[in-house]
Amino acid sequence: MTPEDRQGQGEGTRLPELDELEEVIERLRLANKECPVIVEGRRDRDALQRLGLEGEIITIHSGGTLYDFAEELIHAHETIILLPDWDDRGELLYGKLASLLRGIYERNESIRNRLIELCSGLIKEVEEIPSLLEYLKEKKRRESRQD
Repeated sequence: MTPEDRQGQGEGTRLPELDELEEVIERLRLANKECPVIVEGRRDRDALQRLGLEGEIITIHSGGTLYDFAEELIHAHETIILLPDWDDRGELLYGKLASLLRGIYERNESIRNRLIELCSGLIKEVEEIPSLLEYLKEKKRRESRQD
């Protein structure tokens, strides 16, 4: 299903403008130069690397407890970008980690909020962002050829 197909599935759902999505991805790239991005898994990490993030990207440990994972982050970093998916599982994880990581994630929370705002109803996983971006680029190329 393409993002355009999904567009009609939710009230108020619209395709984001390419420049809006590129702007928030650029903010994420710049912030990642200063602090790590925390994601759920390997596919999310790989997607962010495809988007050009060059800083540290940490996947949430599945072997230990969330408390231990949070403690490691608190001791190692002054600030982080907390970026789990915004599906039901990701939101649950976000809530748990946010309560454990108070004081080190809030500075960059607007990046995740803006991604959710732009992509809501279209995608719910970090790993889908490159596909949405490519779709928007192709759509813009087709539109510019028609002009």
